[in-house]
Amino acid sequence: MGKPRMVVTDLDGTLLRDDKTLSEATLQVLRRLRRERILF
Repeated sequence: MGKPRMVVTDLDGTLLRDDKTLSEATLQVLRRLRRERILF
């Protein structure tokens, strides 16, 4: 399978924590997506 071109997710409970913030792990993934030019 090739590299994905786009990632789609919902926010509440999936991307965001209960306090509506992003975890450091999530931020790292989002940064990598941006570096790899994968749409989010």
